[in-house]
Amino acid sequence: MVSHALLDILIVLVAAKVAAELMERINVPAVVGEILAGILIGPSGFDLVENSDVLRVLAEIGVILLLLEVGSVLELGELAAVGKASLSVAIIGVAVPFVGGAAFGELIGMSGEEALFVGAALTATSVGITARVLGDLKALTMAESRTVLGAAVADDVIGLVILTVVVRLATSGSVSVAGVLWIVFVAVAFLAITAAVGIRFIPGFFEWIARFSKSSGTLVALALAFTLAIAELAEVAKLAPIVGAFVAGLALGRSAASDRIRRELQPVGHLFIPVFFLSIGI
Repeated sequence: MVSHALLDILIVLVAAKVAAELMERINVPAVVGEILAGILIGPSGFDLVENSDVLRVLAEIGVILLLLEVGSVLELGELAAVGKASLSVAIIGVAVPFVGGAAFGELIGMSGEEALFVGAALTATSVGITARVLGDLKALTMAESRTVLGAAVADDVIGLVILTVVVRLATSGSVSVAGVLWIVFVAVAFLAITAAVGIRFIPGFFEWIARFSKSSGTLVALALAFTLAIAELAEVAKLAPIVGAFVAGLALGRSAASDRIRRELQPVGHLFIPVFFLSIGI
C-alpha cells in the first residue's frame, strides 16, 4: 500500500514537471500542462495513477500553499480599493451561470430541484486555478488581478449561500430567511475577524520569531501551522479552506519576515502545488 502510494507520487511529480516544461517552452501557463498531464496519467488516460486519499491530502496542502503565497504578495488596502468592482464581478459571475444552468436544466426536462442544483453547481469559481494562472503570467500585482481574486473570494461566500438555499429547498421544501442570514453572518464575520486580528497581531509575532528563533525552519513551520489553523477555521465557518489560507497570507504578508517566509516556503510549494493541478485532471 505504501509502495503503491510512493509510486503514484513519483509519477505525479515527474509528469507535472515534464508537462510544465513543455508548456512554458511554448508560452502557455504551466497549469494547463499539469491539468492535461493529470488527465493522461489518470483513469481517463493511461490509468497510471488513481485519485487516492494520499494524493488528495497532498493536493489540499498544495492549494493551501498556493493561496498562502498569493495572499502574502497582495496588500489588503489594494484589495479594499477594488472592493466594489470585485463584488460586482462576483455577483455577475454567480448570477449568470446560476440562471443559465437552471434554465438549461428546465429546458432538457429536469425537475425544478434538479435544475436549481445544476445552476448552483455552476456558480463555483476555482480561486486556486485563477491565482495560479495569474501567477504564471506574472500578473498578480495588477489592479485587474486584484479585482478577479477579490471576486473569487466573494464568490465563495455567495456560492455557499446559494447552495445552502437550494439544499434546504430540496430537503424540506422551504428555507428560512434567518437561516440564510446566519450563514452570511458567519462567513462574513470569519473573514472580518480573522483578517483584523491576523493583520493586527500576526506580523509582529512572526517578526519576533524571525529575530529570536535559533532552530532552522522554525519560522516557516510556524507560518505553515498558522495557515493550516486559519484554513481549518474557514472550514468550520463553511467556507473553503483555501479562503482561510488566503487570509493567512494577507496577514503574513504584512510582516517584515514575509520575504523570508516566501523564500523558505517556495521549494515546498514547487513540490505540492503541481499535485493539486494534476489531481484536477485525475
